[in-house]
Amino acid sequence: MDRYLALVYLTEAGQARDAWGELNRALKQFMGKGLPLDKGAAQFTLDRVHKHGRAFSAFCFGFMHEHGLGVQADEASAKRYYAKAVEVFEVESGHGLAASTSNLGFLYAQGKGVPQDAARAAEFFATAAAKGFAPAQVNLGLCHLNGWGVPQDDAKAYQLFRVAAEQGHGPAFGCVAHMLQHGIGGERDADEAFRYLRLAAEAGDPKAWLELGHAYYVGLGTPPDFKEARKWLLLAAAHGDPGAQSMLGQMLAANAADGADAATAHQMLKQAAEQGGTEAIYAFGSFLLHGTRFTSAR
Repeated sequence: MDRYLALVYLTEAGQARDAWGELNRALKQFMGKGLPLDKGAAQFTLDRVHKHGRAFSAFCFGFMHEHGLGVQADEASAKRYYAKAVEVFEVESGHGLAASTSNLGFLYAQGKGVPQDAARAAEFFATAAAKGFAPAQVNLGLCHLNGWGVPQDDAKAYQLFRVAAEQGHGPAFGCVAHMLQHGIGGERDADEAFRYLRLAAEAGDPKAWLELGHAYYVGLGTPPDFKEARKWLLLAAAHGDPGAQSMLGQMLAANAADGADAATAHQMLKQAAEQGGTEAIYAFGSFLLHGTRFTSAR
């Protein structure tokens, strides 16, 4: 669930987009690790995030220097650029911009440009959430769910996720689905969890694509549907999600109908293994040893 913690910019249409997630995807494309090598696509993403103001421009430069994305990796330069992003977000937050206040919370949560401080992060999220900013409500909900800088409180987390979901915020739908699916803060409800997952996926939430694909594959809140599972897992895998790549690869390997499915399984499992994770590496190794004869675990 912590992967829902977001650094967001707003499009001209007012849509909140997760810059942190987009930059990490660009890094995978630039390095050709976890996604096919595509430096042009990585540059396109960097340019898109850069243009959303001085704070995001500074943050991009910090990210690039931290990871050696198109520049020489340089920790000192990364810290300097991250600190500049903090400075600009502080000014914008002082002018009442809820998105910038929420983004300050993200920087404190991650320790980018400032010492990591969960309590300060939660304070910034709470200020932005009180203004009705849905991404901040989700971020604050995650703080309560995990006890980051605030008392752990499942009920408070669920309340915040529901309030954000009422605004049509995709990640909030996903968080509500997670709570319902696992019975956190209340009774488990697989059918209602599936309904919220579908809303999240249709709102363009990449994390929900994985969860919805899994729900269709194993039949959580819906009858199993291989075609639908494949569709949503392909979307998540193309976004660089190693869990989706591993699940899709195992699913295709176990149900391969032709050489094309076997080739896609190999590609997916390889990309997942490149990103680390014991299960992904084991699944790729099993595929190399046994090909389509190995059985995936649902």
